[in-house]
Amino acid sequence: MILKAQEHQIVNKNDFKINAKFSLFAKKKDLTKIIKKFDEIKSIDMEIECGFEDEIKKGIKFFMYKKNGLNYFVHGKNADFEYIDFENYNDNFVIYKNKKISYQTTINELKKIFPIAYGNYLYEIKNNKGKGIIVLKFNKDWDDELRIYFKEGKVYAFGYWYPC
Repeated sequence: MILKAQEHQIVNKNDFKINAKFSLFAKKKDLTKIIKKFDEIKSIDMEIECGFEDEIKKGIKFFMYKKNGLNYFVHGKNADFEYIDFENYNDNFVIYKNKKISYQTTINELKKIFPIAYGNYLYEIKNNKGKGIIVLKFNKDWDDELRIYFKEGKVYAFGYWYPC
């Protein structure tokens, strides 16, 4: 069955706060000021095709910083949100326009917050035994997207996906 997709659910990156402390796209110094000690800092090899050609040529290193189910991709002075686990770290949450999204958030609540995105993925919700994703975009022409992962009617994670 092929569904006719609606327009994408377009959101503003500035409308999100991770654990009410972090922007999706922050500065490394702001991230490390709040989180003093990370569970893991892992070096990452990046390919030029990933859009970081200038940084790679300048010798900038790439890292994944992890703390309590929260992952940030750090490169140079920047810290870009990657993923947050709600299922195994119940204290984690995301604020979107004063609405809290956490492990307690139901698919029906997401339907109210992101009706277009919900409508686009209604088929997936019904046919994957309650597992699926709701996709949000910053720009309809860009490939990257925010993904809200859910199963059994509740959110279990939130992540930033880019095609590289």
